[in-house]
Amino acid sequence: MRSYRWRSQATRAAAEAARRAAVHRTDIATSLPPAQPGLRAALLASVFLGALAILTPGVAYATDGTWIAPPPNPEEWTQGTNWSSSPTVPDGTATFTNNGATTSVTISGSASIETIQFTAAAPVYSFTNFNFFTINGAGIINNSASAPTFTNNAFISFDSGTAGNAAITNNGAVTFLNASSAGASAIINSGGSSLVAFSNNSSATDATITTNSGAQTLFTTNSNGGNARFITNAGGSVDFSGTSGPSGNNQIMAGSIEGAARIRWPPTSSPWAAIIFRRQSADRSRTAADLAAPARRW
Repeated sequence: MRSYRWRSQATRAAAEAARRAAVHRTDIATSLPPAQPGLRAALLASVFLGALAILTPGVAYATDGTWIAPPPNPEEWTQGTNWSSSPTVPDGTATFTNNGATTSVTISGSASIETIQFTAAAPVYSFTNFNFFTINGAGIINNSASAPTFTNNAFISFDSGTAGNAAITNNGAVTFLNASSAGASAIINSGGSSLVAFSNNSSATDATITTNSGAQTLFTTNSNGGNARFITNAGGSVDFSGTSGPSGNNQIMAGSIEGAARIRWPPTSSPWAAIIFRRQSADRSRTAADLAAPARRW
C-alpha cells in the first residue's frame, strides 16, 4: 500500500494555477455586463478563492509500506527498495508479515515511523539500531505469537504509542515521552552508561525492566512506574526522584522492585511513602525496597 506527499508536484501545479487564475480573472472582469455588479463581484471572489485553495500547500500524507527485502540477512530499513512503497521509505505504518522477506533489519540512518505492525503470521523479526529512530504514532502493534527483538546501539525515542511486547536490549538510550508506554515489553538496560528514561506523562506500564551495573533507569516530570517489574542489579540505578507522579503529589506506582541496587525515591518526608506497590516481589530486602502486599503504600 502506498501514499505519497506530492509537495514538488503541488508546487508546480500552484504556479500554473496562479497564472491561469490571473488570465481568467481578467477575462471575467472584461466580459461581465456592467448592469450586474453583484454577479461580477461573486464571480471574481470565487476565482480568487479557487486560486487561493490551489496555492495553499497540500496536506502531507504519511507513507505506508510492507517490508519485502529479500534474503540474505540483514537488510537496511532506510533503503527504499526494501519496501513495497519503493522508492519511499514508509513513515506511517511499517508492516511485517510472513512473505519470505529477510527477518533481520538494520537501521543505519535516522528514521521515524508512526506504527510498526506485525501480522498474525509474522515470524520473529529482529532489529538493530545504529542511529536516531523515532516512533511517533501507535507504536509497536504485534498480532503474532512471536515477540520482535530490538537491539539499540544509539537512540530510540517513543514520542507516543507503546513498545508492545518487544524485547529490547539497550546499549544506548531509550526514551519514553509524552503519554507513551513501555507496554508489556522486556527491556534489558545493559550497562556502560546506557539509559532508559521516562518523562512527561509516560509510563512503564506492564514492562519488565532489568537495569545492570553502570546503567540507569530514570523517571522525571509526571512519569510513572505503572505495574512494571523493576530488577536492578548491583551497580545499576533506578531513580524515581525526578518525578512527582501522574497526579503531581509525589506518589508513583510500581509493580515490584527487586535486586541488589539502591533505589532513589521522590523527595517526601519518608522514603517509603512515595511508592505504591501493585504486586508482590520475591525479593523483600530493603536494599531495593521493603515491599508489602499489592497496593499497600509505604
